[in-house]
Amino acid sequence: MVTRGKKAEPEPAEASVDTAEEEKEEVYLTGGSEHAVQGEHVEIHQGGAQKVEGKHVEIHQGGAQFIEAETVTMKNSGAINVRAQQVTMEQSGAGVLTSDQANLQKDSSAGVIVAKRVEGLQIRTGLLLAAEVHGNVETAVDSRGALLIGLALALGLGLLASLRSLFATED
Repeated sequence: MVTRGKKAEPEPAEASVDTAEEEKEEVYLTGGSEHAVQGEHVEIHQGGAQKVEGKHVEIHQGGAQFIEAETVTMKNSGAINVRAQQVTMEQSGAGVLTSDQANLQKDSSAGVIVAKRVEGLQIRTGLLLAAEVHGNVETAVDSRGALLIGLALALGLGLLASLRSLFATED
């Protein structure tokens, strides 16, 4: 159920959605799914959306494909792509997390984290690119590893180009 304005108790079958898009609007999605949800403050409980945009986004036991906001709070939730100034995740996961400040708590993880500052007790990620990290990190590739992989790829491509030009025949 989607309600706009004041927080309402969930009603089982019907959803009320205003068609007018107001920037300072509060949006509550309880159960079900929506293609796009937008508002100043967006709260999703046990539901999902493909695209979520807002100043403050909270997701509890839900999910989204793409989230763009100033602040994002996720509890027992998941998202494919999260882009925000500040992200707090608790028992949640994200495919790609881009943030100024990311706080991963209680079994949270992300496939790729790109952030200025990352903190948490146990940070689990496949690729971590961060200026500042506070916490225990489990990662397949960190900033140093990514740099080394990039250098190795550049050297390999340069070597292949040299070999190609060496063995190329001119007509």
